[in-house]
Amino acid sequence: MSELISVWGELILTWLWRLTEETFWVQLFGDRLLQLLKRYFGNDVVLCGMLFYITPMITAPFNSLIATSTTRFYSYWYTTIKISQKESEVYNILQSFIATQLDERDFRNVEAKVMDKSADEDFNEDREGQQQAPKLELFPSDKSHTFYYKGYKIWVNIGKEAPDSFENVDTYGSQLSDVLNMVNQVNMMSITMKTRQTSLLHGFLEEWIQIQHQKRYGKTTIYKTSNSRYCGTSWVQVGTKVLRHFDSVFLKKGQKERLLNDIQLFRQREKWYANLGLPHRRGFLLSGPPGTGKTSLVQSIASKLNMNVAILSITSNMDDETIQYLLRTVPFNSILLIEDIDHCDGFKTKSKEKAAPKENGNYGQLTMTGILNALDGVTAQEGSMVFMSCNNMDEIEPALLRPGRIDLKMELGYADRDQIKAMYHRFMDQNDEDDVKTPMVLTSSQSSTLSTSSTVVTDDDDDDDDDMKKQQDDTQLEDVDRFANVIPVNYVTPAELQNFFISHLDSIQAHVDPIQCIIDLVPAFLETVKADRAHAIQHRDAGKDEDKAKDEDKTKDEERTKDEEKTKDEEKDDTT
Repeated sequence: MSELISVWGELILTWLWRLTEETFWVQLFGDRLLQLLKRYFGNDVVLCGMLFYITPMITAPFNSLIATSTTRFYSYWYTTIKISQKESEVYNILQSFIATQLDERDFRNVEAKVMDKSADEDFNEDREGQQQAPKLELFPSDKSHTFYYKGYKIWVNIGKEAPDSFENVDTYGSQLSDVLNMVNQVNMMSITMKTRQTSLLHGFLEEWIQIQHQKRYGKTTIYKTSNSRYCGTSWVQVGTKVLRHFDSVFLKKGQKERLLNDIQLFRQREKWYANLGLPHRRGFLLSGPPGTGKTSLVQSIASKLNMNVAILSITSNMDDETIQYLLRTVPFNSILLIEDIDHCDGFKTKSKEKAAPKENGNYGQLTMTGILNALDGVTAQEGSMVFMSCNNMDEIEPALLRPGRIDLKMELGYADRDQIKAMYHRFMDQNDEDDVKTPMVLTSSQSSTLSTSSTVVTDDDDDDDDDMKKQQDDTQLEDVDRFANVIPVNYVTPAELQNFFISHLDSIQAHVDPIQCIIDLVPAFLETVKADRAHAIQHRDAGKDEDKAKDEDKTKDEERTKDEEKTKDEEKDDTT
């Protein structure tokens, strides 16, 4: 071995020596070319310029070799998982957990974020007490962190990365798309651990998510769509809401049980759907006037099933591609709620099949074809539950209502007699445990009588208590019937009854005869409801008249255009 090394060393020295001899270069290039090279390379400016351009070319392969070797070394001994900020839910959960693992010295330079914003206004009608201020969470502003978890050293690095491709390359061009990619960079969290088992680091991430989920357990996460200038529309978390009890929503008899049973069977039959080759999707339509509990019902179902709610509000700047993307990317374990579809052009019976182009040439309106493809097309999300709400089902395109798109229709109308009684019990049967009961003030004779008889407990006392309780129950039932008799059946909504009790609860509780106070307040309440209905009808008729006028103007314009074209054709024929 030593002889071989000496031979190779001697050979290398020989060649290095020959490279310094001029005769070697004369034999290689010739005398004339060698003299020309000497003249140019003898100039310092030319030599520096050549070195400036040649050096990167020579060093590039070595740099690539070093980078490749380093990457292979780390990939062999280290495992890295990257999480994009676009995965907002997972990204925020992991960021919160990592912040809990860092030392105090890492929090000297921090950034604050509101991680639990107030939920959507549609879900806030049942909040009690004072509204809480937004909660701030602190995160280190440094982008590189190190901590130990179960004896393993974890490296966390947060950097900016551009998306792989820009969606609107054809619209903006490749060069402008590259610029937009740079502007639209998102944070990318890289979590690295020294292990050759990716499953081990993956298990740690799942544990961290589970830990943070347990801290936030008991709340429903609310998602809504957010419009970005460059990325379009996407889902974002807008806050959390305390779980709403399923019994807090009052519907007609059997409606809640029927709906809940249908959902539970649907979730249990995933393999059954797959074996039959059926798409595992379920659509529900809740119709009824405003205030009948459509949104509240969806929230209570989500709370009952431990799911989240993703609210999709159709806006004028959405098109078919946007709707398909949103329905395809609904957040995990979420019920999709599309509100007021009878007010959206794409869902109406008179909506045009072809969308009108915008000024920039793109089609910017919803069409029925695009909506149907989003709901039950090839790209539709498996296992999804879609709830739609509307006020008037007659305004919706019939093709949308067929089974496979809408599998269960439920009308939540005005309150019937059972709902009226249930609303009374909800507000008038509340016993506050924290209330301090007023002690009885006894006279001397009553006190002495009580002291002499308190030591003797007879069956007569128990019978008296039972009779008193029965009498109170009978009185309460009579009060419920009296209230139900003065409220017209199928005239007011549960939301209107709820507002009635909330607005007058203090005066009712302070009155000597609460039920009589309620009955005295009912006529004014019904007059208010009547006025609100008249105003709604007037507003609706005005909107219809405006739409009718627009349709007439449009028809006249089309007829005028046809007449002009016909006149031009006749003139052209005459000229010919």
